Amino acid sequence: LVQTVQLHRIAERLMTILALLMLHLASSSDKVRLSQHELFTADPEQFSPAAQLFERLDPPDLKDLHLPVVDSSFSAPGKKKKDTYAIIVSYNGLFFPGGYHPNPSITVPTVRGTLGREVERLLESDVSLSTAGRTDAGVSAKAVLFSFKTYQDIDSIEAFLGKLNDACTPQGMTIHSVELVDKSFHATFSTKSREYIYVLPVHRSFQSGAQVARAVQNQLDQVVGEELDFFGMSKGKIETIDSLCTLQTATCCWFDGSMAASENLPFTFAEVWPTVTTPEFPGCLVFRFKANRFLKRMVRKMINSVLQEATLPKGCWRDRIMAKERGDNHPAPGEGLCFWRAYV
Repeated sequence: LVQTVQLHRIAERLMTILALLMLHLASSSDKVRLSQHELFTADPEQFSPAAQLFERLDPPDLKDLHLPVVDSSFSAPGKKKKDTYAIIVSYNGLFFPGGYHPNPSITVPTVRGTLGREVERLLESDVSLSTAGRTDAGVSAKAVLFSFKTYQDIDSIEAFLGKLNDACTPQGMTIHSVELVDKSFHATFSTKSREYIYVLPVHRSFQSGAQVARAVQNQLDQVVGEELDFFGMSKGKIETIDSLCTLQTATCCWFDGSMAASENLPFTFAEVWPTVTTPEFPGCLVFRFKANRFLKRMVRKMINSVLQEATLPKGCWRDRIMAKERGDNHPAPGEGLCFWRAYV
């Protein structure tokens, strides 16, 4: 009888150990599954169409970008103060493996390093650039806003713009405009909203693009217009008081060229996409996010996490945001992301 009891206890312990082992394996499997959504493949050519698309798309219409422009002929009496200039720039993220990067001593090309160097060369003076969006490595931009202050007079903005483009265009950057603005203007703090576009080319073997887009949109609709803590969708130290953000617009649509262009697609998208797509990746999911602010890696982490939740039976992206846990949520590749424009 004693031996029987001991055998039962041993069996119970073995069952407990086996249960814990299975739980551990299941947990490990979940971590692998949750780290990156299946739509992101190992094919190095997956995001080539997105990079070409951003290069060829027309820039956004900025008629509603009301910069506080001042009369350049007016000069206030007394000691000269620094003038403030706003610059609107687009660039191909593949040219800037260092991303924006605020450190000018970084060895690989960066957005700030390239633009700052050429502005300083033309002005023959040091400048400090501010921006509405610090993009990561590989991320492109169509109309990102910069500003700088200088004591140097720019006699002809048109000539300055031409010389700046002569220097920057071969380096993957285009300067759309340079404007003298109110001295209080600051590209970072004067910008009220930012808008990003993410293009995810989808492999031809995946047949449920439109269905996924609808499921993702249902998840996005639950959080639009609400101030939430997006700490779990960020990376690194939060350098501001909090990590609260408000998504003002969040959309996802499917496009494969066989349907009419959605209103959520950028201007000229339907015309350009067929010229850059490949047989392996004929269709794409297009995300648009507009918010008052974005944290570091936030857009790319949102893309991956909302796809995960949208394809789970009981997924809830809002609950995941509210959990404020970074976990194993890997950011989506930077080559699919583009800073579309700023709103002042």
